[in-house]
Amino acid sequence: MTDGVAARAAEVAAIGELPISAFVLGHLVNEPSGSSRPLELVVGRVIRDGDRLVFASPLPAGFVGAPVFCLQARGSDGGALQCLGLALPGDDRHPVATFDRIRDAIADLTTQRA
Repeated sequence: MTDGVAARAAEVAAIGELPISAFVLGHLVNEPSGSSRPLELVVGRVIRDGDRLVFASPLPAGFVGAPVFCLQARGSDGGALQCLGLALPGDDRHPVATFDRIRDAIADLTTQRA
């Protein structure tokens, strides 16, 4: 994921209590052995659940760790594709490891090693 597409803290914080359309790109794991694993798309909604975001739709096996995208409004410029983060394990709802938290965790690791 490029840094320009990965959502920043302000973009993640801008997602309010209303659900937004989102999609997850991943690969199914139940394909026959030796076959290709084409990229699949699951469309759903991202909702805020307290201080975290959740992809509020079931995901097929193999989609844990897959990127969660949305279209962020950009005023008169239309919108921009943003990757909110990565889908985490869940049943019918999947928490999203958002890039603002991923960036913070990486910064903490580099500080601890210094």
